[in-house]
Amino acid sequence: MKKSFEIKGKEFGKGNYWICIPLVSKDIPTIVEDLNKIIELNPDLIEWRVDFFEELQDLDKIIGVLNSIKALTINIPVIFTCRDITEGGQSNLNNDAKYRIFQEALNTGAIDFLDIEMMSGVDYIARVRNLIAQYDKKMILSYHNFHKTPSKRFIVEKLMEGERLGGDITKVALMPNKSNDVLKLLSATEKAWENIKIPMITMSMGELGKVSRIWGSAFGSEVTFASMDQISAPGQINFRLLKELIEIISKGGGKS
Repeated sequence: MKKSFEIKGKEFGKGNYWICIPLVSKDIPTIVEDLNKIIELNPDLIEWRVDFFEELQDLDKIIGVLNSIKALTINIPVIFTCRDITEGGQSNLNNDAKYRIFQEALNTGAIDFLDIEMMSGVDYIARVRNLIAQYDKKMILSYHNFHKTPSKRFIVEKLMEGERLGGDITKVALMPNKSNDVLKLLSATEKAWENIKIPMITMSMGELGKVSRIWGSAFGSEVTFASMDQISAPGQINFRLLKELIEIISKGGGKS
């Protein structure tokens, strides 16, 4: 039986397909402007990619932004991500520095999910998981490869690793080098869905992978990422277009 939970009226683990818009602005004035634009679009989720923030070392400014996000996202779940440079992000902070940011972020009450890379290590993940549990929030354990798509077996095992390490959601994002790589990702998602009890997020990136962002729910993925203006990963589709395509193609036809 699948594990399910509800965050701000959005059910996860029930076969829904939610659209998330990442906030990737670099400075406070642009963050405020872009956040208001995103709110007007009313996405299912918002992700603040704090690693793009040019004042990442200033905790007070991070807290200020989070308080602004909190005031505007009463009904929208928020993912907080400090993506490491080794997995396509902008941050080269060490784990202790990121942990301090996570503590402050959770203290604001502005976030609902923390996204942590699986490569962070078992001990660190357990430490962050315990921190998140104190605030009754959720952890996304993720793996990104911006260079290639590994084997189907590797993808399935990586998704299962996210569950084994205590994630509430397990996530994999991969770069295809040929069309068969996209099929491999989707097939691995479907295979993992048969064995994993927690919700999954999977996507194939770049131009080749766009179909996985539209039709991922048919294979077991529960969240897709769309762009407003700037993209946080290659192949992201404009929010309005993606929403329309999903409504036309899937009509809520995800796995359940």
